[in-house]
Parts: sequence; structure tokens; C-alpha cells
Amino acid sequence: YIQTSNIKPGQCYEIARRSCIGETISWSADDCEYSPDCLGKAYRYWKSLGNDKVILSIQTIEDGYKYNMKQHSYIGFNENTPLMAPVCLMSRKYLNNLGGFDRRFQCGQYENEALCRVHADGGGVLIFDEGYCSIDHQKKHGGEHRFRIGYSQDRRILENSWGKQGEAVYTGRLDKFEPYEDKDL
Repeated sequence: YIQTSNIKPGQCYEIARRSCIGETISWSADDCEYSPDCLGKAYRYWKSLGNDKVILSIQTIEDGYKYNMKQHSYIGFNENTPLMAPVCLMSRKYLNNLGGFDRRFQCGQYENEALCRVHADGGGVLIFDEGYCSIDHQKKHGGEHRFRIGYSQDRRILENSWGKQGEAVYTGRLDKFEPYEDKDL
């Protein structure tokens, strides 16, 4: 356990990233449950690719619905925009080289912002469906939970950085990446 003050979920991911020592890192959540050996299979597949700039988007089943992972895109359900990864496996060293997560995000979209930097850096996202991650948002958090409150604010920050529906999305960053400082970590 890592204890800190002034905590927000995005900050937890940054603390975890800084604390990791393994070859890969995965972002997940407290309501995620993985199929048997899902992360082991994902790691072996990722390793076989031999490319640190490949990020695996692990198949999700959310609230009982098996997602078409191509719809987890920058503009959701618009497969013409870059692929995102709500649950992933990627090189820890590569994420560190990208500078980690942007400090402006409270509870969501920090992973999408990092993936926008991956795409801009020539990396990419592949779908991994030889296992799955089951996410039961409703059962574990109910209909109204704090994540939903911060999501809209974080989405605005993301779209101000990389564009939004109706614009030339993703032609380059529109603002500056803001890494975390060591304060409160």
C-alpha cells in the first residue's frame, strides 16, 4: 500500500506507474475481474510482438455486455478515430519514456491521453481477445458514483488537448502535456 494525501484516481495510476518495477504495466480498476491467465496470455502475446510501442487493449465485458473493442476509439463508436484501451497491457519503460500520466485528469481519460501520445509517437493499439476483463460498474458502484461526475470534466480536458467530434481529430497536440510533480505522490 502507498499512502498519500490529496488523492484522486488519476494520481493513483501515476503513483502506481512510478512504483512499478516489472517489464509491463496494466491499467485496471477496482471493479475488474480477469478470466483465467488473461494477463499471462496477454504478456506472452505482447512479448512475441517484439515492439514496445504496441499496447494491447484487453477485451472487456462491461455490465454483462461484450464490447466490440473497435468501438473503444477516441470518439467512442467512431472506428475512424484512434483505438483506445480501457484495460491495457504495455511496456512500463515506454510509458515512463512518454512521461507517465498528465496531472490535469481527475478520474478518467488520463489513459486515453497517454494513448494519444502513443499514437502521436508512432505506436499503436492492438485488440487482445484471448482472455477478457469483466467490469461490473453497476453492481459494484451503483448508477451514480463519483467517476461519472469527473468524467465529463476530464473529457473536456482531453478534447481540448487532442480535438473533438466534428474537428480534424488527432492531427497533433493542441496544448502542452503536464506531467506530475513529486508533490503529494
